[in-house]
Amino acid sequence: MKVFNVISTAVFLSVAGTIAYKLISADNEYYATVNPQIRTIEEKTRIPGNVYPIKEIEVKSQISGILEEIKVKVGDFVVTNQPVATIKLVPNSSDIENLRSNVELTRISYENRKADYERAKILFAKKVIAKAEFESVEKEFSQVSEQYRTAQNLYNISSRGYTDGSDMANVVKSSTNGTIIDIPIEEGASVIERNNYNQGTTVAILAAMNRFVFRAQVAEQYLQYIKFGTNVTLTFNAYDSLQVVAQVTKVSAKGVQVNGMMRYTIDAEFEITDSMPTIRSGYSATAEIVLNRRDSVVAIEERFIRFSGDTAYVNTKDTNTNKPYRVYINTGISDGVFCEVTDGLNVRDNVITRDIDKDND
Repeated sequence: MKVFNVISTAVFLSVAGTIAYKLISADNEYYATVNPQIRTIEEKTRIPGNVYPIKEIEVKSQISGILEEIKVKVGDFVVTNQPVATIKLVPNSSDIENLRSNVELTRISYENRKADYERAKILFAKKVIAKAEFESVEKEFSQVSEQYRTAQNLYNISSRGYTDGSDMANVVKSSTNGTIIDIPIEEGASVIERNNYNQGTTVAILAAMNRFVFRAQVAEQYLQYIKFGTNVTLTFNAYDSLQVVAQVTKVSAKGVQVNGMMRYTIDAEFEITDSMPTIRSGYSATAEIVLNRRDSVVAIEERFIRFSGDTAYVNTKDTNTNKPYRVYINTGISDGVFCEVTDGLNVRDNVITRDIDKDND
């Protein structure tokens, strides 16, 4: 009988202890919570594009022929009228014969006018002829001399591929100051002259490397946020930590259709400073544009927001009963991490992040 009473008492105490433990555990159930914050939220979009020197010049030849020598290399800084390359003409027998004949004719005329000039010079010194007459003879001699020199140069260029003198017609010169960024052809390649009917062969490309432009195509729905003077932040694929602020200077008035969507070209310019690493033409860059901004608003991390149909809600904890309950909220803009809460929460609310056991917190 005593053994039965002991066993009954033990069973009763075990069941009562289990029930009491569960009741105590239920009362002490714990929820991890956070409070909403007052934050500034910016809704942004990222637009890929490329950067180019704002001023790029293609250096072309005025005569056709073979690229004989390249006098510069990529990266060199050149000034106006500095020789860039020399062109060797390909001789044509009929043209050479015509030019040779022209040289002979101008030589005869040159020698005649030279004799007249020497004779007039002596007569003018003896005051036999008037000064006006002497100046007329002198002018004719100068004109014929220039014609003879030009005929010789043309003949030499056609027959030898080059001419003598510092102002050589077969030398391609830089038209402005800049840095050589590309030489698209090699020595020995054919060169076509630039004229009214042909753009000609590009011998070299030079650029002013002190100012660049970011160029990208933007979908039409973003144009309402982009205006002249808008600042955009650029990041570069070539450099992890480089950020540059550029200013929009152009928004195209006509778009192009890409995959069924209209896109418009924008340009944003920025200066190159001494502290910046080397920026090369064509570098890939991404522009970050602010679409919307809200200052000092109630915000919560997006991961704590739940959705049911078209409504959004969060689970909050009642500080009096320690029980969770659902609060429906209205949301605004988001920066991808924090979301604006326009109605339903304040900074004193305890938003439940996850249910955890207190002993494992």
